[in-house]
Amino acid sequence: MRPVFQTPHGKAGLVVAGLALVAGIVGEAGPARAQDSGDYMAFALDMQGTWGHGRGATVQDAQRTALNNCASGDCRIAERPVQTRCQALADYRDGGYWFGVGAAETNDQAVAFAAQHCFGAAPGMCTVRYSYCK
Repeated sequence: MRPVFQTPHGKAGLVVAGLALVAGIVGEAGPARAQDSGDYMAFALDMQGTWGHGRGATVQDAQRTALNNCASGDCRIAERPVQTRCQALADYRDGGYWFGVGAAETNDQAVAFAAQHCFGAAPGMCTVRYSYCK
């Protein structure tokens, strides 16, 4: 199986790491942004259940904060940083690691997207671990 990494806008991703199957789906909703207004958010994950969330004025600031908030040296940015108002993470950790990230203008929408994307990939029931709105 050829590794395919997670990508934004609802495209599935799979990574084979040792014996663990890791999957993630990222979703985003909201209006397209015509110009860069700053204030980004990002998730960093280690694909084993450790994660960090970051917010920053630039893409790099959000990524750096997410990585700093992730308590594992194996963390990497899960998707491109978003400028939507809310972001959420859902995951499933039994027999591997599956996750879904949702971004939307409301917390309920972001949580629903994260759960939906995780449920679509995981073999069991996902848990919403975190949500945040600016």
